[in-house]
Amino acid sequence: MPKKKKHRIVFDSVVLVSAFVTENGLAAKLLDRSAEKSELYITEEILQETRQVLLEKKHLRSRFLYSDMDVERFIEALRARCMIVTRYMLYRQ
Repeated sequence: MPKKKKHRIVFDSVVLVSAFVTENGLAAKLLDRSAEKSELYITEEILQETRQVLLEKKHLRSRFLYSDMDVERFIEALRARCMIVTRYMLYRQ
């Protein structure tokens, strides 16, 4: 029997920020479950935007307690979990 093709998913920075700040929230659960059943893709631009929002948005920093190192670990975990592609590659697939 042929192997079932996995879905390819790209999350934007809004979902990733939400997954980071609410570890047990819907976005985090969606990210975890998608990683189990699908192929996750990401661009450097999405990674950089996610990092920038988490590090520079004062309203997030005042509402949620996390360190710069926590952000860097999250970004590196995304790098390990996702295939990094260029925007051009996303449009061609």
